[in-house]
Formats: sequence, structure tokens, C-alpha cells
Amino acid sequence: MKKEKDIYRDAALIRKIICGEANDLEKNEFEKRIKEDPDLEEVYKQIQDKSYLQSHFENYRKYSWEKAYVRFLQQIQDKSKPSRVLPIRRRWAVASVAVVAVLLISFSTLHYYQSKTQTELHTNVINPGTKKAKLSLGDGGIIDVDKQKVDMIVDGVRVRYREGVLSYEPTNDTRLQTKESAKAASQANELFIPRGGENTLILSD
Repeated sequence: MKKEKDIYRDAALIRKIICGEANDLEKNEFEKRIKEDPDLEEVYKQIQDKSYLQSHFENYRKYSWEKAYVRFLQQIQDKSKPSRVLPIRRRWAVASVAVVAVLLISFSTLHYYQSKTQTELHTNVINPGTKKAKLSLGDGGIIDVDKQKVDMIVDGVRVRYREGVLSYEPTNDTRLQTKESAKAASQANELFIPRGGENTLILSD
């Protein structure tokens, strides 16, 4: 009778072969195994069939553990009902297919979420020290200050951006402005700095 550890070993070898992860030693071992056991070779051929895998995955998705438990109890109660016993080698082959299917599902799911997580991190992470900021103007305009040159006059105030430093300097026309107009001008623009970015802001005072 096939040992359980041998079933898992064969299943792991099949997964590695199909996913292209097997080294030369494992490939040689697998070739030796399928020569010794025709059932293993048959399982390997079936696993490579996409339609075969899809049908098993669909059955696995629809499987009801509650119904299976009820059937199990009914079989225990019905002593006169003969049990269906599969040949040992066929039973081992079916077990191998189930194990490989579970391994492939686990591998595919893990690979998908790892790729998705790495893509999200790559998209969102800003390296420390990166000059990154957006300037929102009073008229609704938005300037990506790390990509665009900024040198303009807004409400009588000269706004400049050079090498990560954003400065506000009053022009000659704004030196006599009232406190109310100065407050309104200072509120006209907003500087947004994302997490991980940095910028220096120099005010007119």
C-alpha cells in the first residue's frame, strides 16, 4: 500500500514540474517515479489537461461539507448497505490528484495576492526624502510642483518653487495691503505633501 508521505512527495513533484520550479535532481526523480508507477504517469497527464483541472476546481467550489456529513451518518446507520471499496492503486491515484489540485489552487492564489500586493506597494510608496507636493491655487488650479516650474504672482504674492523649496514673497503692490486682504491671500493656496514626501515652505515673514 502506498505510504501517505509518498503521495505528498509525488504531488509536490508534480506541482513543481507543472509550475517550472523543479531542479534537475527533482526532474530525474520524477522521471524515475513515473517509470516505476504507470498510475502516477496517468495522474500527471490528467493534471496537465486544463479542462480536467477546471472541472475538479468547480466541483471543489460546489462541495457541501454538511451534505457529506449527513451521508456519512446515513452510511453508519445503514449497516446492511455494502460499502464501495476502490482498488488500492486507484485510491492512491485519486488521492494524488486531490492533493495536487489543492497545491495548485494554493500556489495560484498565493502568487496572485503576492503579485497584487507588490504592485500596490510599488505604486503607492514614496521613498523618504523625495521632493513631492501639489500646490492648490485659489482659482481651483493644481500644480505638481516637483514636475512643473513655479514662478507666478497670485493675489499680489510671488510664488516660486526651486529645488524642493516653495517660497512666498510679497511684491511692491502688496506691501500696503490690509490684514484682511493678506489673510485672504494666504488662504488662497494650499500645499499638499503626500506621506513619505517632503518640501520646505518659506513665508514672506
